[in-house]
Amino acid sequence: MKKNLTIIASLVFILSCSIFDNKEDRPGKIPIQELMAAPDTLYIDSQPFVLRTYMWRDFQPISPPDGKPLIAIFWVYSADSTKIPESLTANAAWIINENKIWDTYLTGEEPPPSQQQPYQLYEVARNGPKWGPGIEVDVVLQLQSNTDGNKHLIRASTQFIGRTD
Repeated sequence: MKKNLTIIASLVFILSCSIFDNKEDRPGKIPIQELMAAPDTLYIDSQPFVLRTYMWRDFQPISPPDGKPLIAIFWVYSADSTKIPESLTANAAWIINENKIWDTYLTGEEPPPSQQQPYQLYEVARNGPKWGPGIEVDVVLQLQSNTDGNKHLIRASTQFIGRTD
């Protein structure tokens, strides 16, 4: 009996450690007023940046009947076509559908060769909610300067969620 209790206690300990050691997969809630107040053109050290998106849900025959979760691609462009500082990264996104918010970290996927440009950042978010398709949402991306640690929000309003069939 004592051996069984020891085994059970060990399993509980191992499971609890693995639960608490997992990285959080969501960046956390920011009040919707703060997200919606983010500028659509962000200036960092007098360099202007804008955000563009492409979002869709997959309904191809191999998909579940109600489609696959939302996928979002984000491009942060230097509005004046100058090179984006290597110290600037994007790490989190918030997609706002009326009063619902999907907050997520970005995948860090490498852009395809056609998307590798010195004047843009490319990021992806996967496994989103099953919103839409055919609706518009607001998108907020968090940029961070790795030189000073400052975080900045940038917004793209009324972004369309499409579908693939």
